[in-house]
Amino acid sequence: MKPTNLLIFLIFFTNIGIANNPDSAYVFAYSTNKLNNTAGLHFAWSIDKKCWNAIGPEQRFLSSDFGRWGTQKKLISPFLFQDKNGLYHCIWSLNKDVGQFVHAASFDLYNWKRQSYPYVMETGNVLSPEISFDGASDQYKITWISELDGEQKLFKTYTNEFKNYSQSEESYEKDRLNNSTELIIDGEKQIGLVLKVPWSVINGLIKNYEWVQYHELERQESLRDDHERFKNLETIDAKITIDTGNSKAISDLLIGIFFEDINYAADGGLYAELVQNRGFEYDLSDKLGRDETWNNFKAWKFTGEKNAFTIDTIDPIHPNQKHYALLQIDKTGASLINEGFDGIPVKAGDIYDFSVFARAGNDSKGKLQIQLMDAKGIVLSEPKTINIGNKWEKYEAELIVAKTCDDAQLQIMPTTTGTFSLDMVSLFPKKTFKNRKKRLASRPGSNYCRHSPSFCKVSGRMRCPWRWTC
Repeated sequence: MKPTNLLIFLIFFTNIGIANNPDSAYVFAYSTNKLNNTAGLHFAWSIDKKCWNAIGPEQRFLSSDFGRWGTQKKLISPFLFQDKNGLYHCIWSLNKDVGQFVHAASFDLYNWKRQSYPYVMETGNVLSPEISFDGASDQYKITWISELDGEQKLFKTYTNEFKNYSQSEESYEKDRLNNSTELIIDGEKQIGLVLKVPWSVINGLIKNYEWVQYHELERQESLRDDHERFKNLETIDAKITIDTGNSKAISDLLIGIFFEDINYAADGGLYAELVQNRGFEYDLSDKLGRDETWNNFKAWKFTGEKNAFTIDTIDPIHPNQKHYALLQIDKTGASLINEGFDGIPVKAGDIYDFSVFARAGNDSKGKLQIQLMDAKGIVLSEPKTINIGNKWEKYEAELIVAKTCDDAQLQIMPTTTGTFSLDMVSLFPKKTFKNRKKRLASRPGSNYCRHSPSFCKVSGRMRCPWRWTC
């Protein structure tokens, strides 16, 4: 649609049926189940509650910010409420899996304040939430339906400011408003809530829709339309003279950078730690179960007997760091190996700081041999031996690399039999950004990356030094 045609459409839309603007009218707030319930909050308006006009086809005036990805950002069963100060509150269900609802507030129904996601159920979900004002307690009351053990029950909580909530308690049907309305909007059946509002609110929603449509058209402009868009412009000649005697100093603090944590750009990239999953805390839930290998054992392998390497949580170094590696060594020669972030890049002559929290079994002592080797098992650094006791302690060693390698591995080999507990295994290059120990990575010619550029063996193209894929 050309800008001229769009302008005619918007003028027509704004004035259709509202030649004589009323003081107030009705707004219908609803959501659809389209796009897996991520279509957001919609509005329709009416003067007589009989003829309803949708404000824009599929126009989203509020969307959910909950969750990591788009499919989690659902807006289900929205409930709209206006308090005595004229502030509108909207709450809605997230899904059937969490004991939270979402709250957002607005004075005009299209500029919304920050969303909050209060936990109100330790077990059970939050469905069809409602807001009402409880005069007896002078508080807002939120009620909802929750599914527990295959049975639906009602619960409620109270709040003064939608920040702090009382302990949830069982509720009853008399606490519910049940004032949802079923209407036909643009030929489709919708369920939502009807509120009487000043006409200025509806007019603001319409103008907001017009603004969104106009700027969407601007975003669709391309160079192909330049001959039409600029056909009335005239060519001018201009002479530009640079006055070097009146220059202004530019601050050296004005910098810009784009950074996205993908493909080991943060851990394994800017952050100089070379050991992946150093605390054995990777969990399937980190990636919502999409990566079956993302667990406590990620990036680790053991060369000994199958069940001699396990993950334990009894008596960890700290309650917040509950997982650690437990090695049962009945015969020396087995080793625990970390592959880093698709390999550990090391450079000949450089020094690398190794550290580990470790303990031997009860009433015993043990020894660990630490070294770097390549994928073929060739040793790249002089082995260092660490004597450990039977209490959690931090042990450190320096490894000097004799040969440059892009895909080295860290090997930890117990040289005595017995039980060994290991946690927070770490390897940092001695050379870091501004020589700040165990901080950001650095390499010659760059303050931001420790990896040397290399050619991808698969594609033959240069591989990004931040370890981005080919």
